[in-house]
Amino acid sequence: MATLGFMIFIMLLFISVALKISIILPLVLGMFIFAFIAYKEGNSIKSIVSMMLDGTKKAGIVLELFVFIGALTGIWRACGTLPYIVYYGISLIKPHVFLVFAFLLSAAVSYTIGSCFATVGTVGVILAVLSKAGGVNIAFTAGAAISGACFGDRTSPVSSCANLIAAITDTGIYENVKNMLKSAAVPMAITFLFFIALSYIFPISSVGKNTVDGIEFFSLTPLLLIPAAAVLLLTMLKINIKMSMFISILISCMLAVAVQKMTVYNVVKTLIFGFQVENGSEFIKAVEGGGVISMLKPAVIVFISSTYSGIFEKTDMLDGFEKKLKNICKKHSAFSVMFFVSLFSSCFTCNQTLTVMTSKQLLSPVYNGKKIENKKLALDISNSAVTLCGLVPWNIACAVPLAAMEADISALPFCVLLYMIPVCSLINSRLMKG
Repeated sequence: MATLGFMIFIMLLFISVALKISIILPLVLGMFIFAFIAYKEGNSIKSIVSMMLDGTKKAGIVLELFVFIGALTGIWRACGTLPYIVYYGISLIKPHVFLVFAFLLSAAVSYTIGSCFATVGTVGVILAVLSKAGGVNIAFTAGAAISGACFGDRTSPVSSCANLIAAITDTGIYENVKNMLKSAAVPMAITFLFFIALSYIFPISSVGKNTVDGIEFFSLTPLLLIPAAAVLLLTMLKINIKMSMFISILISCMLAVAVQKMTVYNVVKTLIFGFQVENGSEFIKAVEGGGVISMLKPAVIVFISSTYSGIFEKTDMLDGFEKKLKNICKKHSAFSVMFFVSLFSSCFTCNQTLTVMTSKQLLSPVYNGKKIENKKLALDISNSAVTLCGLVPWNIACAVPLAAMEADISALPFCVLLYMIPVCSLINSRLMKG
């Protein structure tokens, strides 16, 4: 019965994407499907509700992060931080290198701070505004920025994800990073060449005064760089990302009042609903957005999907997978199985952490049985679970970056690095037969 439930759920997800229906609807239906299966397996309604609530508790930290990202992206716009960077930065960017610049800058920042969310929530937002102001398709820019952000999220020594993998596989973080950098060399080169070509074909247009028509709406001063510098510096110093964002938000609020002459009421309104201006220029319209409310949809997605993990954890719906995986691995390479298990996990756990842990839990006995070293297990998890999550629209690893940059799933085909890493690893595993 569980197999039928999974098949129905997957079908609903694909129909939703194909018909451009909100992903929330199939997620709600999926929640009821899995709850019904748990009930038919002998669990009481009370226990099922308890399972679901336990699952949502795990999403609490992520939901808090959404609030900070939404507030940060709204107040950066209103206080003038984003407009300032756009105004002085757009003239420095050559039209035919914008997208490759977006990719490389995001990769550098993400490797420094070790966070995809922090990268797209800061640099990504800036690039999104530049993209809109310069007439570049936001899907291209989001794909470039998310590809770059994935690089550091996967390989940075300060990445929470990389450290989680090292901990659960009992391996050294720096040896893992070295192996991950080696395995990323070819995918990075391919991604780099892709965005060079795309930058040339679709250059930024109207770079100049017309691009920032209406900039006089803001009072510009170098002080407006402080919020961006603060969050990057504090994160580099390994200060908790939420605390870093809170400090940046606080500074931005003060600048909004002192420099842009906003009232406290409008500052609070901006934090919640984002930056909005009536009858503004095209540039001002490009700068609009952000606010806690902008993160409502991904928050709902995370809340609903987190109920699944609670049900799966306390029932036997996923039992039997391990035996089947051992049989499959007799005919296929370990990474081939890891690839599909990670893809499956990313669809149903709906967040990167649980995908990593589930993949390790299901495949560790298989790797041990084939006498594959833990450092190879760690590398394979990094090359599959970490990246594939970013390609599943309802997974927060995908939903949050897209929401922060105000992009949609049309950006996914351009998140080149996210699928080049697992694909290149898959090809390599087939050639090496291991």
